[in-house]
Amino acid sequence: MKDNKANNVKNLPYGKKMRCHNFVVEKVGRALNKADMKRLRAEMMPNMPKGYKGSQRVSMPVIRVSDLQGMWRIEYAVSATMFHIFDSFEWTYFDGEYVITDETCHRLLTMMFCDTTVVGDAEYMSDRVKALNAFTARVKAPEVSDEEDSKTLEAMKAVNIIENGDED
Repeated sequence: MKDNKANNVKNLPYGKKMRCHNFVVEKVGRALNKADMKRLRAEMMPNMPKGYKGSQRVSMPVIRVSDLQGMWRIEYAVSATMFHIFDSFEWTYFDGEYVITDETCHRLLTMMFCDTTVVGDAEYMSDRVKALNAFTARVKAPEVSDEEDSKTLEAMKAVNIIENGDED
């Protein structure tokens, strides 16, 4: 595969459909819906300068992944770890289309596609649940001792006293 144009940018470009074998990855901006905007304004308006109206709709980065036919799709917001994983894949411009060159992307997408489209039998589902439980146990946060817990509580009380004055 000979590159026509080299990629010097690390992250995926906005609005470009990036081909990854049988899948398409695209970074877009997604506007918040009316209810979310109302909630955001209610939280943010008290902190805004006087005269600020806040009438613009806010959009946030989203990475949309789909199959070529568009029958299967999943989206990740900027706050999700998967967003940053997809955003870091290497890509290039080749023969008139944008292509993700990292094979990890193809393996990850194939796995996600299979996990979300294969129902399987009872044994398959049981094995998936066991694997998920084992993974969760491996990445679980470490236990906090009673001593560490009491130190943290004392530090939080001290911060509260500093911020809000005496305990009384």
